[in-house]
Amino acid sequence: MQTQKKVSARRGAFLILEACLIHRRSLRLVEEDLLSQVTSVNRSLTRMIVYTALRRNIHLDVLIDAFATGKISTPQVRLFLKVGLTQILFMSVPPHAAVFETVSAVSGRALPFKGMINAILRRATKEGQMRLARCKNILTTPSYLWKSWVATYGKGVARSIQAAHLTVPPMDISVKGSPQEWAKKLQGVVLPTGGVRIDNPKKITALDGYSEGMWWVQGFAAQIPVWLLGESLQGKTFIDMCAAPGGKTAQLLVRGAEVIAVDNDKYRLDILQKNMLRLGLARNLRIVLGDALHYHPRESVDGVLLDAPCSGTGSIRKHPDIPFLKRESDILSAAHLQRYLLRKGADMLRLGGILIFATCSIQFREGEWHLQHFPKTLRHYAISSDEMAGMEKFLTAGGYVRTLPSMFQTWGGIDGFFIARFKK
Repeated sequence: MQTQKKVSARRGAFLILEACLIHRRSLRLVEEDLLSQVTSVNRSLTRMIVYTALRRNIHLDVLIDAFATGKISTPQVRLFLKVGLTQILFMSVPPHAAVFETVSAVSGRALPFKGMINAILRRATKEGQMRLARCKNILTTPSYLWKSWVATYGKGVARSIQAAHLTVPPMDISVKGSPQEWAKKLQGVVLPTGGVRIDNPKKITALDGYSEGMWWVQGFAAQIPVWLLGESLQGKTFIDMCAAPGGKTAQLLVRGAEVIAVDNDKYRLDILQKNMLRLGLARNLRIVLGDALHYHPRESVDGVLLDAPCSGTGSIRKHPDIPFLKRESDILSAAHLQRYLLRKGADMLRLGGILIFATCSIQFREGEWHLQHFPKTLRHYAISSDEMAGMEKFLTAGGYVRTLPSMFQTWGGIDGFFIARFKK
């Protein structure tokens, strides 16, 4: 069998950006496969170019138009320029190496423009920082998102959110055992949820405790929904409606609950199963492949966790392709689905049961809007400040949780989440 020829770091970055920005495929779905085509020693560089280019995508388009003598309409040409400009303006790559290696990677429809790409990149090494300084007030967010954030939070907060999206987030984990001990072992800090935050970690699988199943990667904000259920769930049955890849499922199991994990994505559900086996948490777990809207439990359950499918605009720091993949209509469609899932979740609860609803979105329509339209069989069960010790700033006067990427900046920021609790 013929071994696939590996590509350079810059060629790999181009291929991933092409998949995301031209073919509008999710970075999460293409990254692993396309990175495997890059020589192993260069994969971290490729990844850094891709993530930085996506975070600075709008800046890069403005700069390309400023440097070019005419309109550049060939998308592949713009992508190679973005690969090069990202290194020259936003990374510590020596300019001559950035230019030479990027131009060497040019191929396909961009090949006839190789000389022009070389000239523009060389010009950027001399004038780039000056041009960039003129871009400091340019929006780095598509206008439909920017307008929605200004309408919901005001212009000042919207600018802070936009600035937060340009930063590289730290890694958060949920742990089995003492958070203090794991923070010490992994050189991290303990979060108010009992999770641990690690800055600049090395390869995840090489960290202490990973192979022994002592922790799993889970963002700080994503830890809060299950945190609101308390420390012990012994003897209670929960349905995790959109469970994969399983961070919240693991939290429920660690607290002693019996969990029915439902998801319609087989690939992600397989990841959940592997994660639970690594963590030693498969004993009280039942996995169901299927649409949560059509799942019927044998009997009503004590609790439902609904981390609903959404636009993901609260996680742009981690998934910088989201602003360029989503459309305003996608947000409306997601909100519509969330409303149906809330109704379904309410139907599966026993009388007195608890439903936690969450979205990793900062869009009003995927968060606060639902408090005006939740099922009549539920009542809003307000979250108290006592339950949010150390996280009071995330609690609103209305008794729900709203986190924004502009919050918690002293500690490295947090994803944007909406979290509400209901009782049947």
